[in-house]
Amino acid sequence: MRSIKVTKVSTIHDGHAERIWCACWSPCGTALATCSSDCTIKIWRCKQDMAKIFQRYDCTSDGAVVTPPAEEVALEWECVQTIEGDQKRSIRCVSWSPDGRSLASSSFDRTVAVYKLIGDYFEAHTTLEGYENEVKWVDWSVDCKTLATCSRDKNIWMWVEDEDGDWNCESVLTGHTQDVKQVRFHPSQEFIISASYDNTVRCWIYDGDELYNECTVSNHTSTVWSIATSSDVRTSPLSITVLVVSIFFSSVCTQKKSTR
Repeated sequence: MRSIKVTKVSTIHDGHAERIWCACWSPCGTALATCSSDCTIKIWRCKQDMAKIFQRYDCTSDGAVVTPPAEEVALEWECVQTIEGDQKRSIRCVSWSPDGRSLASSSFDRTVAVYKLIGDYFEAHTTLEGYENEVKWVDWSVDCKTLATCSRDKNIWMWVEDEDGDWNCESVLTGHTQDVKQVRFHPSQEFIISASYDNTVRCWIYDGDELYNECTVSNHTSTVWSIATSSDVRTSPLSITVLVVSIFFSSVCTQKKSTR
C-alpha cells in the first residue's frame, strides 16, 4: 500500500463555544459546515482561491501526490453564517446535500433539521420529529430526495421528500442490537451502510423501493464509530475509523447473505 503524506494547512481556532462534533465539506469543496454542542451550525469559506493554490501541485507519473510545504498553502477561513435556535441540544451531525442546496442536521434533542439555500444563506425549511432518543447521524441520497437517520433506538429511519417539499418517514430498518452510530448512502451504488455499537457494519440493499439487510460484517471487536465509502463503481471498500478494514461487499455478501 502506497503511503500518503498529509500536510496540515490550516486550523480554525475560534468560532464554536463548545465541542465540535462534525465537519462536512460542501460538494464543490470550497466551504465547510460544522456543528457543535453549542447548538449551532457554522458555515465557513476560505478567504483564498483554493483552486489556484492547489493547481500548482499535481501527481507524479507513479500516482504519488506532490505535497506542498505547509507554509505555502496556509489557508484562512471566515465564518459566513451561523445557524442557531432550531435545535435545543448538541447538534451531532451536519450533512450537505450532493447538489449543495440543502443542509440536514441531527441533534440530541431527538430532531433532524432541514435547511434550504435561499440566495447566499441557508434558511430553516422543516424539522423532522418522531424519535424518542437522540439522533446520531443524517445522510443524503445522491438525488437529494431521501434522508437516512440513525439513533440510540437501534434503528435506521428513511425519510422521503414528496412533491410538496414535505418529508415523511417511509420505512424503519431494524437489525442492529445496539445504538447505530452512523449511516451512509453509497455515492454511486444502490445501497446504504450502517455502523453500530454492536460491533457490526451492515449493508442494506434496495430491492425495488424496499431496503433489506444483505449482509452483516462482524470483523470488529468493539464499537464501529464511523464508515466511509469509495465511489469506485467496481468495488465498495469500507474505511473504518481507527481500524481500517478493506471489504469488497460483492464477495463478503455472498458468504454472509441474510434471508429477507
